[in-house]
Amino acid sequence: MLDDAVRNHLQPMFNDSATYTSHVQTMQQNGTWSTEQEIFAAANLFNCLVICLSQSNTYYLQHFPPHFLTHCNSTCSHKTIYIINTTGTHDQATAMLLDDLEE
Repeated sequence: MLDDAVRNHLQPMFNDSATYTSHVQTMQQNGTWSTEQEIFAAANLFNCLVICLSQSNTYYLQHFPPHFLTHCNSTCSHKTIYIINTTGTHDQATAMLLDDLEE
C-alpha cells in the first residue's frame, strides 16, 4: 500500500492523506486485521478477482477486482479467490489455486 500506484488508487477511499498514512502505519503492526483496502491491494498485486461472502445480520457479496474501483468487463479473465466470513469477525480463504495465480 506504500507503492505510489497503489496509493493513488486507495487513498481516495480515505478522508485525506493523513488518514491514509495513519491507516497504513496501523496495518504494519503485528496482529492487525486486514480491511477492504488490503483486499483491493492484494487483488491488484496478484492480478486476480477476490469475491467475499460475508455475514453480519444477513449475507452479502463483495467484489474486489484487480482494477481497484473499476469493474471488470467482458474482456477480463482473471483467476478468482473466494473468501467466506460466516462469523462476522474473521475471513477464511475457501479456495485459492496458487498455480492458477502464477500464470
